[in-house]
Amino acid sequence: MEDVLGEDKALQNCPQIAIPRSGDARLLNSCAVCLAARRLDHGQFARLKETPLSKIDFSKPITWGLIYVLTVFAFGFLYYLLQGLSKPVSFWEAQYFSVVTITTLGYGDISPSKSLAMIFTASEVLLGVLLLGLFLFRLTSDLAVGVRQEEQKIALRQKWKPKFEEHIRTNFSEELRSDVIIRDVKRVDEYPELEENQTGISPWFRLSLVGTYHRGILVGFQWNNLVSLDDGRFRVHDPLKLDKDDDEVRENSVKVLKIGRIPFENIEDVDFGGDEYYGYPHIYCHFSNKNEPYEKVSFCTRRQLFPDSLPYYTEVADAEAVRLASLSAGVEKPYV
Repeated sequence: MEDVLGEDKALQNCPQIAIPRSGDARLLNSCAVCLAARRLDHGQFARLKETPLSKIDFSKPITWGLIYVLTVFAFGFLYYLLQGLSKPVSFWEAQYFSVVTITTLGYGDISPSKSLAMIFTASEVLLGVLLLGLFLFRLTSDLAVGVRQEEQKIALRQKWKPKFEEHIRTNFSEELRSDVIIRDVKRVDEYPELEENQTGISPWFRLSLVGTYHRGILVGFQWNNLVSLDDGRFRVHDPLKLDKDDDEVRENSVKVLKIGRIPFENIEDVDFGGDEYYGYPHIYCHFSNKNEPYEKVSFCTRRQLFPDSLPYYTEVADAEAVRLASLSAGVEKPYV
């Protein structure tokens, strides 16, 4: 079966629902999964609708620490405006009272005297306990997942590298599809259904397993063409607007594959057999890098030494640098 990332034509004509591998009779069997497949096929829509709130990384302890500090200032400002304490307070005295309240110290030199101030004080204590708990939870999660011991990293690399390399060689030699399903271990029960109005990156999506590197696997998003700029940067080729009817730019552009690098230590488990919805390997990952499983995303060229040898990929440009250069040049969606 033709590899979905083999050529531009294959990508453009890729199916909107999962296609079983050769000899695999498992098909999608629910409308909800068909809808999700349309939106998440090949990772093109792996990042769902974004809002300003969805850009905040709530998985990091520093985020909850900042929320904790902002809560102190917010309640302190309310106490200052309300002046419902046991004595008139200045702005900084109100902030002092907010600190001793949220930390549950309660020295007693200042206390609430009005009903509304009592409600705010009780609310701040409860909110402070909740925020402190979330901060500690995220901190311990980072220590458990993101900061593994070197011995653990070595063990995981030795465990996963030969398994993935064998799978890639088998698929290449038998001309099978390279699709994989990337799943977030913290949201494993959100598969296969998907909330229609969900924001941020989805809990699962389909990409292509294209290779390995010294510390992880390479997963492909989609093919693009990059145009070199005068300052040495690259932007995405825009055939609909910026480069419309410009054959010279198209011919001089570089054909690249957008690739994400997933470290082996971010992989918790792999089901190489798939399931009744997708008969491809399911890779369960920790989305510990800014709520994503990748440590880096870049554009790479694909090359082969011989027609029957495994392809290899050479990095051309960082994906974020290309995105910024493309925006500066006036490239618009869907290319950015």
